[in-house]
Amino acid sequence: MSLAYELGYMHLVVESGSLDAINLTKDLRVKQNSPIIVLYIHESCGQPWEVWFSHIRREGNVLVDRLTKLAYMDKFDLVAFTQPPLKVHPFLFGDGSDG
Repeated sequence: MSLAYELGYMHLVVESGSLDAINLTKDLRVKQNSPIIVLYIHESCGQPWEVWFSHIRREGNVLVDRLTKLAYMDKFDLVAFTQPPLKVHPFLFGDGSDG
């Protein structure tokens, strides 16, 4: 989210395969003992921009599933793609099936 804000994006849609994570970010009653990432997300949502959170079932989004698997194979540093990685090209215009 911070990268999107730094790049000047004023409208952001955040999609997650975890309904629990989405519900945590939408809960306006964040407590100080909430996970640090939830506190960070709520703080980020207070910036002058619009942020929407959406639950996407992993089974219906093979492209995101593949990107997630690539992230686990890489370092835990932030990776920003200017183009989709070659390993996800077969899934860019697919029907959501794994093959």
